[in-house]
Amino acid sequence: MRRWSSPCKNGPVLICFDLFCDVGKSLSTLVNELADDHVYQAILGFTPSEDRLGEYEKIEGEDILFVYDQKENLFKDRKLMFPLLAHA
Repeated sequence: MRRWSSPCKNGPVLICFDLFCDVGKSLSTLVNELADDHVYQAILGFTPSEDRLGEYEKIEGEDILFVYDQKENLFKDRKLMFPLLAHA
């Protein structure tokens, strides 16, 4: 687990590249334990296992993923991403 809090346009942000914990711990609980009183936003470098409401931002760049439409599309019904730690 890496904790990094840095100033952002509207205040500090907590960036979590990955979280390791006991099974059953709530993501909200973990983020609240890591964040200090000045953190207003948490950016996750992975797809949470919990389905929950939140703000999602589409990230565009050089890395494009093509999904063959004749096969199962894992991204169709869920918002998924490749973990930031998986990028070389």
